[in-house]
Amino acid sequence: MRSFNSLAAIVGLITGDLPQPAFSMFSDIMGMTFFADLFTRDPGALARWIDSDGDGREFRPAAVRQALNKPHGATGKTERDGARSAFRKEAGAFP
Repeated sequence: MRSFNSLAAIVGLITGDLPQPAFSMFSDIMGMTFFADLFTRDPGALARWIDSDGDGREFRPAAVRQALNKPHGATGKTERDGARSAFRKEAGAFP
């Protein structure tokens, strides 16, 4: 439900000639997509996420991206990281 609300808000912002807030909101959708991808590839991660009571380091955005890249043997910068950096630059966020 949250992703649908975010998508609707993004469309409203873009049609209202406010692209910068729309780009910022899109990062929320990207994060949800990364979580869904992680939980699909590693069902045990979902159980660890539900049962976690610590600081959640395993599920911080960078850690999730690294976990998704690991099976592909990716090291260092990846296409996903490059796209994320370009997106953040467009949105006016700090790198």
